Amino acid sequence: MAVVRIDGTKITDWASFHNVCKEAFGFPSFYGENMDAFIDCLTYIDEGDGMSKIELSGNEMLTIEVTDPSVVETRIPEVFAALSTAVEDINDRFIERGKEPRIRFRRA
Repeated sequence: MAVVRIDGTKITDWASFHNVCKEAFGFPSFYGENMDAFIDCLTYIDEGDGMSKIELSGNEMLTIEVTDPSVVETRIPEVFAALSTAVEDINDRFIERGKEPRIRFRRA
C-alpha cells in the first residue's frame, strides 16, 4: 500500500497546499496548481504516466494522509473539503475506466 503524507501544519492557503502536494506527490514542474491539475496528475497513477512519482501496481491502493487535519480544517476548510472531493472525483474516473477506486483519504 502506498501512502502519501501531507503535513497539515505547512498548509496556510491554496498556494501552500499546492506546493506541499507538488512535493509530496512528485508532480511535474508544469503542475498547474489548481484542483483540476491535482485530479489530472493522479488519474493515471496505475499506468505510470509520469505525472506523479506514485505508480500503483496490481490492486494497490494509495492512501493520502493529512497530518494535523484539524489545523487545515480550521484555517482553510475549503482546501480540506476540496481535497476530499478531489479524491472522490479521481476514484470516479477509475470507475469510468472499469476499474476499482484506488485512492483513500484519511486523517493521520
